[in-house]
Amino acid sequence: MFSTKIILPHINPKTQKDLTKIFLVLVIVVVVFTGITSTNANDGSLWIKAGKHFFNALQHKDFLDTHYSSRFGVSVMWLYGLAKAIWLITSFSIEQILATIVFLLSVTGIVIFVKRLKKLDSQPIPSFTILTYLLLAPYIVSSPLATTWLDKILTISVTLCVVFWTEYLFRNKSTSLILLSGLTLGVAFLTKPAGIILVPILLLMTGYIIWKDHSVKTIIPLLYVFIIGASTFIFCYPAMWIDPLGVLFSRIDSPEAHLDLTVPFLTNNSFVPYLGNIVEGVFADFLLTVGTIMILVDFVVALKNKAFKKFITPLTFISIAGTCFVAISFILALFLVDKQYGNVISPRYIAPAIPLVAIYPLIKLRNNKIILSLAFLIQIYRLPVIIISLWYLSYLIFGNVIYLPYW
Repeated sequence: MFSTKIILPHINPKTQKDLTKIFLVLVIVVVVFTGITSTNANDGSLWIKAGKHFFNALQHKDFLDTHYSSRFGVSVMWLYGLAKAIWLITSFSIEQILATIVFLLSVTGIVIFVKRLKKLDSQPIPSFTILTYLLLAPYIVSSPLATTWLDKILTISVTLCVVFWTEYLFRNKSTSLILLSGLTLGVAFLTKPAGIILVPILLLMTGYIIWKDHSVKTIIPLLYVFIIGASTFIFCYPAMWIDPLGVLFSRIDSPEAHLDLTVPFLTNNSFVPYLGNIVEGVFADFLLTVGTIMILVDFVVALKNKAFKKFITPLTFISIAGTCFVAISFILALFLVDKQYGNVISPRYIAPAIPLVAIYPLIKLRNNKIILSLAFLIQIYRLPVIIISLWYLSYLIFGNVIYLPYW
């Protein structure tokens, strides 16, 4: 646990630990209040408009017109329908209702993720520490400014898909886990084209088990996962019924996509900007950076010491999957160039990897108060309420807003 405890006389260690938890719960309450009441997702109005368009197309049975954006966003558009139903009852702002729904789904997803982690390790894990850190992470839950609704839902669906499939491979050959893996895969597809990154990750995860067990019996369950994921995508996306190829390739082959396929570094977008984008992406989260380095170092050491199978535990497996998500995102950015912004790399694009990778240092460094305290202080510093307060304070002192480093 990170060291927020204040050593006070006549307070036993158990009481101090309880006070620490109370403090963290209060911080989480601030996060919840901030997430629900502050400015909504940075493209919220776009997806409110998309939701109206989507349901208008359904009403007129113009199924092709349900394809509103090359970014898909279908999961958010269905949630708009739920928000509209709540609006009819409450008369609250639809945008605020939808922001709250996405926020609560994000929190629920993280809670489920942490609960499933506890089933994957024979030793107790610092679940409260993990839960608190992830709830404070701006690119996951706490800030509606750092990521869009699409990014949040993609993060939760990717994270849950990986943990469900890991549980199936290592702990429980349950049909329900195949179903959950497939459904979360389908939600990832519906949310953003980047959901396709899950496909090679699931293949790599399954490939390791086939190699380790010298058996191909996990191939059929994986096919079921892909079939369920694809069926969910097609069933919930009416435009797929009419023009599947047009929908699937719209991200790189439509006027509003603003993306070009390119040969790496042979365009105006040089190697230096690409590296700059990668640095910005890696610095999305403190423990994402620390965890990636730790995983790579431990991976090499395990290979060198011929202890690879011992190194691969279920929790390590999850973190390696997150590292693969980051690596694949960087590789795709070599070939996909945004006409306005250059290589397709942004901190929010690798947000789905944060919960998967961050658990590695949170578990391994559970007794390192210096590193964990630093990690939590950075997370608290990055809360919208703290950042905005520092902006106001700098304005009052210096007469202008000083934008401090976000990391």
